[in-house]
Amino acid sequence: MEKIRKPRRTAEEPLTIDYPENLVRAIGVEMISESGEYIPLTADRKKGLEHAIESLNERERVILSLRFREKKAFQDIGDQLGISRQHVQQISARAVGMLRHPGRIIFIRDGFEKTELALKLTAAEEIRKQLAAQRKRYPLMNVEDVVKFVFQGMLGVGHLIDDPEAAMKRLETEMESLEEAGEDEKLIEKISPQWVRMNLRAAKKEGITEADIAYMLVESAKKKGLSFTRQNVYNFCVKMDGSERMKAAAEKVLDENWLPSHSEAYRAAYHPAYRVLYKDYRKFRREAED
Repeated sequence: MEKIRKPRRTAEEPLTIDYPENLVRAIGVEMISESGEYIPLTADRKKGLEHAIESLNERERVILSLRFREKKAFQDIGDQLGISRQHVQQISARAVGMLRHPGRIIFIRDGFEKTELALKLTAAEEIRKQLAAQRKRYPLMNVEDVVKFVFQGMLGVGHLIDDPEAAMKRLETEMESLEEAGEDEKLIEKISPQWVRMNLRAAKKEGITEADIAYMLVESAKKKGLSFTRQNVYNFCVKMDGSERMKAAAEKVLDENWLPSHSEAYRAAYHPAYRVLYKDYRKFRREAED
């Protein structure tokens, strides 16, 4: 029988235990046998820990590395980074606390592969649900529009932001020519558990600037989504609709250089103007602080 030990409070005392055990103990998810012996992390749980750490911002990751990998004292870390010991301790405690969030700790507790599979199945169901809502809202959706929606819901936005400056210029040009938002236009439409679409007309109406959206877009592109592939997009679309038209539209996804676009009928009827963002886009400015 295995037990999970409750987390201990972070202390300034020297760390005598090596990484990753020291961090796992601080988080409170180390496995302890009935005899009281520590059970080392499996390779998959180590992968889950690293995945959870990647979701933190850069400063949090640096401080965790200095504290738990290099086992440095808070004062030494503060001297190295040019901030106070208290600030280092606050950031370290915050980062460890964030790793205890249910959405992160599950990767550490259950391992990366098991958790990733469960989340991908959940995401696929959510995409089906949101796609049904899209089809009701936009009845002229064609197979190309369905493929684009699934593509965005699974793969997100990282493939689009290879040049932030170019992305900003395209955004400025597009927003300058936008008409006023209709009364029924929402700012955000959910695509999947990880990705949303921000309506640019609604954003302009609410006073969200091009610079704000560009920043959100660039930060969204840095977020690592679930490990969906183009093959997953193809399989999802064909399983949902096995028609020859859908197969022909979905097969294009398998070309690594191909990017989806809306059908002419969809563009003429709905004039789509949006950007795909990570679900927590509102937090990006707060994450940039410290």
